[in-house]
Amino acid sequence: MGNFSENKVLCAIHHFYIAVVLLAAVLLASPLEVKAEAVDYSAEAYTLNTKISHHFNANGEKWYKVSLDKAYILSITADHTDFVLYDSNSQSLEGLYCMHDKKSGYAGLIKGDYYFKLVNHNGDSTVECSINVVEPESNYQSFVESYNDPSTRNNSEPDATTITAGNTYHGIIGVNNYIDWYKLTLSGNTKVQFSVRNYRDYVTGFTMLDQSGNKVFEVSSGAATESKIIPAGTYTIRVERFNPDNNDRGISSYQIAVGDSEDIDKKAASLISSKPKLSVKKGGKVTVKWNQATDVAGYEVQIAGKKNFKGAKTYTVNNATKKTIKLPKKLAGKKIYVRVRAFSENNGSKTFSQWSKTASKKSKK
Repeated sequence: MGNFSENKVLCAIHHFYIAVVLLAAVLLASPLEVKAEAVDYSAEAYTLNTKISHHFNANGEKWYKVSLDKAYILSITADHTDFVLYDSNSQSLEGLYCMHDKKSGYAGLIKGDYYFKLVNHNGDSTVECSINVVEPESNYQSFVESYNDPSTRNNSEPDATTITAGNTYHGIIGVNNYIDWYKLTLSGNTKVQFSVRNYRDYVTGFTMLDQSGNKVFEVSSGAATESKIIPAGTYTIRVERFNPDNNDRGISSYQIAVGDSEDIDKKAASLISSKPKLSVKKGGKVTVKWNQATDVAGYEVQIAGKKNFKGAKTYTVNNATKKTIKLPKKLAGKKIYVRVRAFSENNGSKTFSQWSKTASKKSKK
């Protein structure tokens, strides 16, 4: 009986020891949970990319202020110290415990004033700290968002930032900027490429939507770079962290590269500026010949008995090199009107050029 009680005590101690170890692991590996508190707005100013050293005579804290002129992804280091980051409204944005290797990971912040607190638990000691900009040549926002100016934010579809073909845009997803929206209008088939670098385990993804809200392109696998040819139209692009349960933890820099929209009118310039040639034989048999376009998928030929092409019959030529067609419709003895246009095709979606000039001729009986 005594051995049984002793075993129960040993078992309880063993489980308590495991619980303590697991709790310690969680506390050391995870960001600190920090509540809002009064910020020391008179805190000493801090300059990015500089090392500071502060001596504590006992356990205590030291406040600093950092002002960001634009968005940055930052690498924060401190020696065996709690590092707590606050905004200018006294709300905590980040709580990190820095071990002996001084590594604390990353923080992504948009333009604004921020305050950070070093918390010392080691009595009489000197603490060193630095906040460094990570790869500034690739980590920036093409459109600067300000934390204290809502008009600069593109956090919703109605506030989407307009972007255009032929340009590349950069953005940052950070602890106080978890979503960005863009609006893009394309005049023709266009290559759109998304690239992302995730600085934490949480993935940032892209969703491209048409005007009806349907997805036309989605990248959510965490792949570094993906691209797709998008047809003409107006679209919105949502850039967002895919960690809805913990949306303040994802940090990433991303890039949206929009190629030049296909100018199909330029490819079909010779066709558009000229009239097709008509050859009419007895019985209303008509042959149409046009100037060939370059780098297109095919042509549409319209024939009608009225100048406004009301009730026109359309014939599709799925051959980019072909520039003539014999029309099966017979309009013997009637005046006919004919026009031609070129088209390109991507994933079943066609982009059309303007119509050629209209050719007309009376067919033979």
